[in-house]
Amino acid sequence: MRKAHPKDLAAIARLSVGDVVSGKVSNVERFGVFLDLGHRQRGLLPASEIDKRGGDAHKQFPVGTEVKAKIVAIDGAGKIRLSLTALEADFARRWLHESYNV
Repeated sequence: MRKAHPKDLAAIARLSVGDVVSGKVSNVERFGVFLDLGHRQRGLLPASEIDKRGGDAHKQFPVGTEVKAKIVAIDGAGKIRLSLTALEADFARRWLHESYNV
């Protein structure tokens, strides 16, 4: 397992679970999409957190595409797990609350 560099840990410390971040697609794999978050940081957007309907991630997320996602986990090694489904759920809750005062 790769250990995070101290400068990387400082950048990760500024990030928190629940933050919404923007990144550029740097690599697409069968298991998910890697986003370059800047400051030598990468996050993984697992296939299960992209879209419940499935689809070809290579077509949905060409390399270089800017993507917004929500941080759902940061482990002890500094690996960042991202989610689109959590971001969409937040948007839906906010819309319901604003539209219907739910």
